[in-house]
Amino acid sequence: MFRNFTAALPSLAQAELRVGRLQYAAVHQTFLRTTGAKLAEATALGLRVPYLRCGRGEPVVLVHGFGDRKETWAAVTLLLSRNFDVIALDLPGFGEAPTVDSGLITPRAQAKFLAAFLDALGLPRVHLVGQSMGGGIAARFAVDFPERLRSVSLLSPAGPEGLHPDIQARVDQGRNPLLAKDFADFEVLNSILFAKKPLMPRPMRRAVAERWCLRVGELRGHFARLAAPEADDGAWCEGQTQVPTLLLYGRQERLVSLDNHRFYEARMPRARSVWLDAVGHLPHLEAPWAVVKALRITFAQG
Repeated sequence: MFRNFTAALPSLAQAELRVGRLQYAAVHQTFLRTTGAKLAEATALGLRVPYLRCGRGEPVVLVHGFGDRKETWAAVTLLLSRNFDVIALDLPGFGEAPTVDSGLITPRAQAKFLAAFLDALGLPRVHLVGQSMGGGIAARFAVDFPERLRSVSLLSPAGPEGLHPDIQARVDQGRNPLLAKDFADFEVLNSILFAKKPLMPRPMRRAVAERWCLRVGELRGHFARLAAPEADDGAWCEGQTQVPTLLLYGRQERLVSLDNHRFYEARMPRARSVWLDAVGHLPHLEAPWAVVKALRITFAQG
């Protein structure tokens, strides 16, 4: 699957990538052994998607952001699985999930898919946690399927107010940082997403970049559809929801507009806002202990 990506690299970069793949695999295997997480698949609305599951207790479903995948939740899963049944899935069109038409990745369509996914796993009610695009999907789910939720938590959620003005300016210039096509682009994206440079070694970052860049053609179409949805998509949260809600942001957020916070706060009267210092767009990676502490408080309300 990765052959073409590797062939385009200079020999030293190829060697670094091979080391990074081994590092990534070792970290992933350690995560599986530590948590007891099992990889499985479920079919919902005719789409067969992979998911990781571990732990016991009330079910918690983790929904990743744009271009991301289920493995992004490893640290949060490790901390939550001591007391909860934790499920992290690849959404259709992302990670190892099947390719789909961009019309199926709008928040309304993904919320409908999530409801079918919960049915496939026999889960009537869950705590739903979404980050970035996944946060927008979770918010949509809270409006469309409130009876399926114990609580909903939105981490740096995308929303109708769009991107941070600096990022929107880049997009308007044809330099969308989310559409990274090589390692250099991915490093630029990381500089936006993280408040501090990630501790991940460079070879492993290259391996993660490889996985992101392989689907850049699909991501381009998905981004365009999210940015300019058709009128009947109902792209973002409409109406209000009484579900207990967490709105969590890093104070160094540089990807999405913070006006989205005011939008969600106005529509979620049971929302509690948490702001994390020295954290950017990926709080679940930069401050997993603080995120889990906030999540546990919200779960207790549901």
